[in-house]
Amino acid sequence: MKMGSAIADISKTLAALAHPARLEILRQLCGCDCACCGEMTDLTGLAQSTTSQHLRVLLEAGLIERRHAGTASQYRLSDTAADVLRQTGAAIIDLAPSGTTASLANKTESATE
Repeated sequence: MKMGSAIADISKTLAALAHPARLEILRQLCGCDCACCGEMTDLTGLAQSTTSQHLRVLLEAGLIERRHAGTASQYRLSDTAADVLRQTGAAIIDLAPSGTTASLANKTESATE
């Protein structure tokens, strides 16, 4: 069975979001313009190598962007992060058995209000 590219993209996004440390990194980046790995290490309390690995996963999933500033790398939310997350949420709702989709959509709408 061949997996469609949309399903592969959704899978990659969900895998990137599947770790609490990566969710925390995203949350921290939501509150600032950009941050380097060292700043993320301080904010998360993780080792620098662990933080770098989590940043790489988020980068490969298209949720963050990296900009080189001299010898340091600055990370920020990608311009498309909100769209990627919305599309992933919508795809999950589409996977729900019929009859539950309306219920899930209502929950999603009320959660964003």
